[in-house]
Amino acid sequence: MNKNHQIPTAIMIVFILALLLPGFSRAAEGPAKAKYVLKMAAIAPDGTSWADIGSKFKAYVEEKTQGQVKVLWYLGAVMGDEPDEIRKIKLGQLQGAGFTIMGLGMIDPAFKILEIPFLLQNNEEVDFVVNKMKPTFSRMLEAKGFTLAGFLDVGFAYIFTKEPITSLDQLSRFKMWSWAGEPVSEAFLKRAGFVNLIPTPLTETLTALQTGMVNSFFVTLYAGVGLQWHTQAKYISNFNFGYTPAAILMDKKFFDSLPPEFQKIIMDAWNQNLPELIRLTRIENDKAYKSMLARGIKVGNTPPEMIEEIQKRTLPLRTELAGKYYPDYLLAGIQGALNEFRINKGIK
Repeated sequence: MNKNHQIPTAIMIVFILALLLPGFSRAAEGPAKAKYVLKMAAIAPDGTSWADIGSKFKAYVEEKTQGQVKVLWYLGAVMGDEPDEIRKIKLGQLQGAGFTIMGLGMIDPAFKILEIPFLLQNNEEVDFVVNKMKPTFSRMLEAKGFTLAGFLDVGFAYIFTKEPITSLDQLSRFKMWSWAGEPVSEAFLKRAGFVNLIPTPLTETLTALQTGMVNSFFVTLYAGVGLQWHTQAKYISNFNFGYTPAAILMDKKFFDSLPPEFQKIIMDAWNQNLPELIRLTRIENDKAYKSMLARGIKVGNTPPEMIEEIQKRTLPLRTELAGKYYPDYLLAGIQGALNEFRINKGIK
């Protein structure tokens, strides 16, 4: 299957990598006479594309404000995981952070709609729909006390197994890893036929795979390599089932307190740098995919009719989860944007 149709997950590439890497705080000294301090956090460690883009953002803001806004980055989860970051923003200890679907879903469960199985199928659809829905998403976040800087990718993820997926009956025999706190992916897996779910902390999953407690998992490509989970798999699936977003958010009270000219500089800095981070993330996923194949992992040959049956089984989740995690109008808006995109592309 085309790599642009890579499988989604509910994990975040860059972010998840950092959960297993040593903590790192890069809070470089800014100008001495700063009037405002913008403290940003990310689980991603130094040395990643996230850190590089964060440095460019910092340099731009401090230069354009002539040092009146000082930017401090706290990387490598030194401020804790995403729930900790949310709490510290609300307490005024941070002014912003990068979040995966985990953090976004804690701020507003409605964002879980973006990881609905088989909804967003490729990068073009993601770009069109997210851009179309950005004003709506921005209003949702403002209501929760956050200013949206922009959306990013974690990417699409594959299902990894030690044997190819060739029948629906076979799915019940897999001991499938699941990430507690991700109800949408859990609902998908169960409805698809992976009834034997093994909730395992991220930091213990590699050991669980090595010991056989878990023998299958789903993960984004770059994360799969970084976490070394791919060393415990022989096959990677040839179909996708969900997309994983990320976003940069800032505390609305802090942002609104800035002079309008500083607000514009900060947003200009994000608008200049976030597209590059999206591009780099997608390149890193592509490289990870190629490295897996070079290592000897084989692409599974799940029959098209079986993939269609999994899609049929899980399609009702879109409406079943509406009202529980996201409102009907949001689902209608996203489906409308998707229909518009597909009509424009001549896709039936």
